[in-house]
Amino acid sequence: MREEEVQSIQLKCSSSYLYYHKTGWYSYIYNHLLEQTGGKWEKAIYWFVSNSARTLNSNGQGFKISLRPEKYTNNLLGIGYRGVKSFLEWAEQKSYINIYKGFASNWVKTGDGITPEYFIPSCLVFRQRYLDLWVDTKIPNLFEEYEQSHAVIVRDRKTKQEISGWEEFIKEEAESVMQYNDKLEDSVITFMGERIATPKYNRIYTDDIYTAGRLYVAGGGVQLLPQEMRATHLQIDGEDVVELDFSSIHPNICYQMLYNKGVPVLEVIGEDFKPYSADLSFVKVDTALKHKIENITGKAHDPVRSLAKLAILIGMNSVDFKSAVGAMSAKIGADRKRDIKDQQFYAIKGTIPVSDILSAVKEHNDFIAENFYSDVGIVLQKYDSDICMKVVETIVQAGESVLCYHDSWLVKKSCEELLHGAMISAWESVFTDTTFCKIDKK
Repeated sequence: MREEEVQSIQLKCSSSYLYYHKTGWYSYIYNHLLEQTGGKWEKAIYWFVSNSARTLNSNGQGFKISLRPEKYTNNLLGIGYRGVKSFLEWAEQKSYINIYKGFASNWVKTGDGITPEYFIPSCLVFRQRYLDLWVDTKIPNLFEEYEQSHAVIVRDRKTKQEISGWEEFIKEEAESVMQYNDKLEDSVITFMGERIATPKYNRIYTDDIYTAGRLYVAGGGVQLLPQEMRATHLQIDGEDVVELDFSSIHPNICYQMLYNKGVPVLEVIGEDFKPYSADLSFVKVDTALKHKIENITGKAHDPVRSLAKLAILIGMNSVDFKSAVGAMSAKIGADRKRDIKDQQFYAIKGTIPVSDILSAVKEHNDFIAENFYSDVGIVLQKYDSDICMKVVETIVQAGESVLCYHDSWLVKKSCEELLHGAMISAWESVFTDTTFCKIDKK
């Protein structure tokens, strides 16, 4: 399938939960499927129907599923993998659904083994035979309480399991996230002219409420979209979108905090300083190949600048220099496996000197050098996530919708000025000054 088709399918699907309601609202559909299957796979059917209701409430055409047995281990209601797998295979054979198996690509080495750089979940999409069962069925949102309790999560960094004990501290934040999601339900968000399932965000902290805290769409959804597709194929309420983000947000947060302490940062580096503009003249670019990819994509191609940006990102999110070298080498290796048009580092001559690039970028940012190879990225995420929530609150209070991508935001083009002002105000609210608040338009 073309990438646009893959993205279209997953955007039409909402997330799903290993949870169900035995409710009279859907008894006709439960009973019909139980009768058709001869009473087999009862829990799987309750799970399927309950998540179908949630999906239809979210304007979706299907929902994301896991086809991995371990994902079903020890779930609260005992929904078994074998039952789900058998029922879904039956439902597909009977033309109730279509199943699209997910995939991972560009596997990269990490400290925990190998992980996919890019992942699309498996999806099931309803067919008309199944949708006909829902005609004239009232569909209340029976997942509202569950969604509210999971709007803000504190999760163990290693195991990814939820940590209890923070409920009293996150009540107010959960209400803000739910208000954000409610506003998105009022909007019509389309991809390539077709309505997508309403995105539902939650905020995820790591280990405690002082670390991380970014907003994520349950199941990935719009946050899996490549930037070019976001710009060209997404619309909000029938209007094209614009995307703004903070330039080099983590290093600029570090510079801002130094500046606030009275360190004469600006006097030394100057107002035009860019964290990623290190001297990487030792990295050579093949001009002919550079022109080749620019002719293919129709866009300017600067692989050296991309390397510098990656070095900053990895340098501030690694625990030491060795792991940074490994992570950056893996990213470069994965990049070379992509189609030429999608490669960030295409046209660089010879072997890329990763260690030298990391060292040059750190030296260029000598004021904040202590933040490299110190795992500070997860701490800085708390600042960027606080800024994000303030931006979202401003846009929602203005009666508009916004899609969040960590440190960038998508709004209708007519709301660009509103978003720009909200970003400046949010930065100032967190740091009391905007000297290092740098905003780019993608």
